[in-house]
Amino acid sequence: MPAWRDYQEQAAEFFRSLGMIAVTDERIEGARGIHDLDVAVRSKAAGIDQLWVIECKRWKARVNKAHVATLAEIVKDVGADRGILLSESGFQAGAIRMARLTNITLSSVPDLEENSEEERIKLRLYGLRQQLAEIRSALGNLTTHELGSDGRSATIRAALGSDLEAITVLLGFASGIDSVISNFEMGRWPIHYFECDLTRIRPRIANSTNELLEGLNKSVQLVGTQIDQLANSLLD
Repeated sequence: MPAWRDYQEQAAEFFRSLGMIAVTDERIEGARGIHDLDVAVRSKAAGIDQLWVIECKRWKARVNKAHVATLAEIVKDVGADRGILLSESGFQAGAIRMARLTNITLSSVPDLEENSEEERIKLRLYGLRQQLAEIRSALGNLTTHELGSDGRSATIRAALGSDLEAITVLLGFASGIDSVISNFEMGRWPIHYFECDLTRIRPRIANSTNELLEGLNKSVQLVGTQIDQLANSLLD
């Protein structure tokens, strides 16, 4: 097996170890053209599909910013959520600066493997944030905002047939989880978080990273189920 293909397989195996679906040499059609991806990584949580585009560069030279820009364009064109550029020889300063301004992550397969626990946590947090954004968007489709007489204050109203109380609870849950994630990133233990069982929010205390992430992931999935039920009720 050529070294470059072996590198792709190593990358794919890492993401598979995270419970994701990783396919090498996949061809995907975007809005502007067809792209041959080194590795396409897919996952699904709370009914939300996610796609990550992985580019593998097993070169002797450091990767420059042009390759970061190219990957960013591919990610945008195919509607992916994230791009990851892997290199065994590092990255030029320009590439590092450019990546900071995009949704491209720079790393290497050994770094991912050696720091797998830390990387797993980062990926799970990223996934949670993506799901929360989708939850807010879905809830926004079930509500309307009416400006007050002062032209500034707003009143949230449910779309015809929607459950305003349930929508309000779920919006509060999404906002609260943002604060919980921030507390986690600042290392404020023990962490108080919210467990949402459909329309009920209950306070919980987590004493470990795994306990917190498992609780949040379970709640986000249940929220996704509840939103589907709210949306389907409008179609009945």
